[in-house]
Amino acid sequence: MKVTLNKSIFLPILLFILMPFFVSAKEGISYENIIKIVDDKKLYEEKDWLYLLHYEGSRSVVDKNSEFFLSSKGHKDPKLEMSETIRAFFDSSKKGDEHAICSFPARFEYITKNARLDKKLFPSPKCAGYEEFVEKAPLDTAAIVFASENNMVPSSIMGHIFVKISGETNGGLREHAFSYFATDFDESSPKVYLDVIFSSIDGIYALTPYSSKKENYIFYDQRVVWEIELNLNDEQKSYFHKHLWELKEKNVRYSFIFHNCGTASVNLFKIVYGGFNMNKVFETPIDYIKKLESDGNIKSVSLIPSPEYYLKMVRDNYDLIDIYKIRTKSGNLNDKQKYMANLLHNYHESMGMAQNDIYKDINKSELDIKEEVKTVLDTNPSSRIYTGYKNYNKDAVEIEFMPLYQNFYDVSAGYFDDFETKIANIRLVYDDKVYVDKIDVFTSRSIIDSSLSWGMFSKHIGFSFENALGVDGFNLKPVLEAGGGYAFSLFNEAVKPYVLPKLGYRYDHYNNFYVVPEAGLIIKPVEDIKVVLTYEKYFNSKKNNRGFNERFTANAAYRLPKNFSLNFKYNKYSGTSLKDDEEFNIGIGLNF
Repeated sequence: MKVTLNKSIFLPILLFILMPFFVSAKEGISYENIIKIVDDKKLYEEKDWLYLLHYEGSRSVVDKNSEFFLSSKGHKDPKLEMSETIRAFFDSSKKGDEHAICSFPARFEYITKNARLDKKLFPSPKCAGYEEFVEKAPLDTAAIVFASENNMVPSSIMGHIFVKISGETNGGLREHAFSYFATDFDESSPKVYLDVIFSSIDGIYALTPYSSKKENYIFYDQRVVWEIELNLNDEQKSYFHKHLWELKEKNVRYSFIFHNCGTASVNLFKIVYGGFNMNKVFETPIDYIKKLESDGNIKSVSLIPSPEYYLKMVRDNYDLIDIYKIRTKSGNLNDKQKYMANLLHNYHESMGMAQNDIYKDINKSELDIKEEVKTVLDTNPSSRIYTGYKNYNKDAVEIEFMPLYQNFYDVSAGYFDDFETKIANIRLVYDDKVYVDKIDVFTSRSIIDSSLSWGMFSKHIGFSFENALGVDGFNLKPVLEAGGGYAFSLFNEAVKPYVLPKLGYRYDHYNNFYVVPEAGLIIKPVEDIKVVLTYEKYFNSKKNNRGFNERFTANAAYRLPKNFSLNFKYNKYSGTSLKDDEEFNIGIGLNF
């Protein structure tokens, strides 16, 4: 059978099929030519290309089966991924949003710019999805948002960091959060915590309305939100925006230690700021923020306090008599006292989400309300090393390494509360030999001023392995403690007494459950000095297997320049079988 084709139909079809070849030939460029340019320049080895693929070491942190990769080996072979990306850019068989130019606009920008290629050499698909993204989630400004930790919420340890993008569209302001988080995270499951710490679980980059995410942190979690606007020029904003589209809803494995919200955000920073080397084994969101500041990449910082945090900001406006009158509603309240009464009422009724003032005639602008702001940029770096002299029965050198977060006894300019979060803290002692004296697997402690609201209570939880008092060598035993209590600020917050009863367990030859009431006094005579006095009395289910039954401790810390601190510690024990019942330490700490 003879088949004939209408030339008026056949020629346009043929031209359409061969168009990429003709255009490339016209300009003297083909797919093979571009691959040769890429190979000659070794663009696939450039850090900027590896940043686009989110490589850490020899492979990407993005899941290998994700649609983020065009090559089946793209997660570990950046050269092959670039080759497949260029091939996909030339592919005219896919239309619209299915085309690689629509899916990977940042890669397209990188390759055409660095290989010095005219974009007209490639197809021009209609990218409806990306255009809708640009319209509905514009980027005129970009900010890093830090939601601070809340020790009441275990999953909030070290805080959360994500990107906020804002822009005008159709005459209105649109704000979105672009954040990375673990999916299907069950806070009630111990297995999930173990998987997150020692392995990994599914994670994702997601775009959500910023207002709802902000309100969730501020009102439901009672976490402070810091908005840190970044210095970006127009070219950086465009490139950054394109890469957010590439990552949106892609599966990236989440690990608390190795790839969390902080490291995921750093991978985004690298796209616009190039190298972002921290030179630390463990890093936290605070470290990344301080790094952005030191590199001059921060434009401005704004605070959005939670209702609980705002009460702390204005606490210094009120003395004990004010607080007593406000809480008991005794006598006639002045306008300033009524203002605080409104804050407390709304805090307890709706966590501050709804304003239902009991004194509706109060206008804050007419009051002299001073708001103290603690700046997140003033916090200590989250790693600390301490070395000092220790005397207990014999002279010794003590070295302590705290890889993650805050030490309770140090002076902090970034927080109202006196708190501590330790993960994998280790303490070494050298007298006539070197041995590990204590390992803090995890400790969380926060002494919170409860004078304004009984809802603000102090807490402590800790799991460690430690020597009994006087043990000279490596003989660590498990210790678990948890408790809660109250603290009250006096004399313009210069003095804070507290009580913190705890339940505990220690094993050393036998199980010993105990109760230990702890009473303490935190004194801050001047800005850079902090003194902590504590007394603990142990009541054991069996007999003492820690080496003492009572302990009085006096700690003093003096903040020095450049993240150094001078630390003193004195312990007085009773119920010990050893001749010496006093211990003295002095040393230098460095936060880095």
